[in-house]
Amino acid sequence: MLAPLLSGLLYGLCFPPHDLFLLGWLALVPLLWAWRQVGPAGGALLGTLAGAAGASVAVRWLLVPLTHAYGFPWPLALAFFAGIALYIGLFYGALGAVVSWLHRRQTPWPLLWVPAAWVAGELARARLGPGVPWLFAGHTQGELLPLVQLAELTGVFGISFLVVAGNQALVQVRRGGGLAPVLGVALAVGGALLYGGQRLAAVTAAEGRAAPLHVAVVQPNIPQREKWDRDRFVPAMRRLYALTQEALRHAGEPPAPPPDLVVWPETALTVDLEGAAPTLAPVLRLFAGTEAQLLLGAPRVLRGPAGEHVRNSAALFGADGRRLGVYDKRHLLPFGEYYPGWLTELPGLRPLVTRHMGETEFTAGGREPLLVAKSIPFVTTICYEAAYPELIAEGIAGGGRFLVNLTNDAWFEGSAGAAQHLAMARLRTVETRTPLVRAANTGISAVVAATGRTLGRLELDEQGVLAATIHPGPAGSPYTRWGDRFAIGCAAFVPLPFFASRWRRRGSPLGQRST
Repeated sequence: MLAPLLSGLLYGLCFPPHDLFLLGWLALVPLLWAWRQVGPAGGALLGTLAGAAGASVAVRWLLVPLTHAYGFPWPLALAFFAGIALYIGLFYGALGAVVSWLHRRQTPWPLLWVPAAWVAGELARARLGPGVPWLFAGHTQGELLPLVQLAELTGVFGISFLVVAGNQALVQVRRGGGLAPVLGVALAVGGALLYGGQRLAAVTAAEGRAAPLHVAVVQPNIPQREKWDRDRFVPAMRRLYALTQEALRHAGEPPAPPPDLVVWPETALTVDLEGAAPTLAPVLRLFAGTEAQLLLGAPRVLRGPAGEHVRNSAALFGADGRRLGVYDKRHLLPFGEYYPGWLTELPGLRPLVTRHMGETEFTAGGREPLLVAKSIPFVTTICYEAAYPELIAEGIAGGGRFLVNLTNDAWFEGSAGAAQHLAMARLRTVETRTPLVRAANTGISAVVAATGRTLGRLELDEQGVLAATIHPGPAGSPYTRWGDRFAIGCAAFVPLPFFASRWRRRGSPLGQRST
């Protein structure tokens, strides 16, 4: 029972703020060892404990918005947090049942099917229900740039496979399997690093040949408790005005060229976008006589025969002040932007939750044409959408050549949530081979090259402007064409060793009939 708790603790330490990424190569050893000792029911229990423990360590920052922004009393906040941790843990419980069942039947090649099963579990967690693609094993290695270049082929799942294989190799060595498993994984990781080093050099060289796009990211650093306060609206707009003026004026001084695109964070404008022309007029006048465009986040209220629909949107404005296009967020965050339907099935729970989180619910947008900056189409994501590679791959396949992520991580305050969010967004650049421009209200704003290398960033609770130059080249990668076929292939592979071993033991039925 201690093994899964130990693995959960070590696994949680692999992520920000601790970032002990090398620990990822042995954090799962206690859990994988314990799964060999129990049956399916025991494997499910141990997996659930490990998953819930790892989530509790890594996303303990969730208690900050629950108790501060939403004002949950501590008992309710802890119950809500425990529910999320348990939900994540159940996926590892299902994985544990499968792994323990296959071990009980002495299924050969565990060095292959154990990491394949792990990847299948991560894919299920990312795609089933609302999808929680957070805290994957591959995310632990974000700082090891040569290794994460593998993501252009397999997405984050290929990195997860290697990390879990490294843990499984140590388990097999402990069981007297010799050093062959470790040597095999070492060769695979060495090959991935060699490939990654070559791709880093090649992609960097290709970026140097692409036309530059100069961007300026505005980080206003407005605390969440002030953001929607009507008495604070005018000071907030004055701050955004001053920072935009700085972006257009000072970012153009040597050595930084004038920006082609100025980016505000998610819901930087806190009034209805459809009626915001008078509010935005002074800001948009700053762009007169320039060639720059402004991309900003704002809520948008659509009114029709069916009533009002509120969207979480991003709008692009030209230098002449005209609105050039709008993107509406497509993948909404449960509880943050909408309430799951099952909430009403539990008596008294919906009123209890909405008392703290409010009644307003957003509606999701549809697939719209890409926004275009300086004749270059780009993929827009808002907040948590950066965690979903399939959304971004779809946009790249539709012609996008760089990524923009508008977010408001002020909910996390000074916790590790913002750093974890950025780490996943960075990985999207490698998967799609496109640079990223990320504007966050209170940080962490960043500009990232197509290799995953950070070109510049503004830290948490910092107010300012980040000027940088990106090179949007030909977009796309094998991952944007193949999608999650590697992960799907892993799921299909898991039962094959079991059936192959049974077939060998019983002999070929065809061979028996022929004799």
